[in-house]
Amino acid sequence: MKIQTLPFFIAALFVHQAHADLLVYEGFSGYTVDTTIVGQGPAKTGFTGNWSQTGGMAAGVVDYVPRSSGLSYENYAPTSNGSLEHFRASGGSHAKTLTRGLNYVMDNTDDYFLSFLVSYSGGATADSTLTFTNEKNRPSVFSINHSTGAFSFTPNGGSATVFNSNLAADETHLIVLRAYQQSEGNPNSAFFERYDIWVNPEITADPNPTLANLGTADGSGWGILRFFDGGSNPLPFNTLRFSNTLSEGGSVTTDEIVISQSLSDIVAIPEPGTLVLLGIALGTLAIFRRRK
Repeated sequence: MKIQTLPFFIAALFVHQAHADLLVYEGFSGYTVDTTIVGQGPAKTGFTGNWSQTGGMAAGVVDYVPRSSGLSYENYAPTSNGSLEHFRASGGSHAKTLTRGLNYVMDNTDDYFLSFLVSYSGGATADSTLTFTNEKNRPSVFSINHSTGAFSFTPNGGSATVFNSNLAADETHLIVLRAYQQSEGNPNSAFFERYDIWVNPEITADPNPTLANLGTADGSGWGILRFFDGGSNPLPFNTLRFSNTLSEGGSVTTDEIVISQSLSDIVAIPEPGTLVLLGIALGTLAIFRRRK
């Protein structure tokens, strides 16, 4: 193994370990930073096409822009550097929506986890939303009210439920949703009928996490998170949409968007075996350097 290949081998250990069962992943790396994301579309797990935007915008005043630094939260271990900021500096019209297509395969036999990191600033009358929609146009909407700090979730066909009434500005928050069948483990269920949501769960250093690692859910709902069409045909989300109404001075930054069948993709702590392999790789690198 050549010396220059070792860093890529080391990085691959963590990427493989942390994301073994990913259906969708966006860490906002690989973009041209500090310029509009519209029209960009690097290859991403579970994504298709390029980012597109509707609604007016004034260049340099308001935009969706990839940044070179990512968000982090406790022991949560992002595998890429980058994030997406939507901002409104002053004046002008605000960008209304930003969308990109999703394309992944799911079945109806497992739990599904959806998570993301978010931080917001300013904008006294601003609202920030992250929406996942399936081909039946059934949206599931996560929303933050900048003036009150209220975080709410609106599943398709339902009404908004506030899960945290004081989400602090200028801090990073982790949102985790678990979708599952009303009769857990029942593969004959036509769709996922229940969901649990955690807001800022405590992440512990456990390589094999269980739901207990997330603590008690902030809230739950049922009967309205329909991933399936009433039969056995899956209806995964096919569009990811940002729809932020920002007042002057407002911004929202999003990172580490994940849809997975494994909780370990959210509580991304390397297993002991991975750490051993990392030690071998680093030791080998040291030997090569000494010989050189």
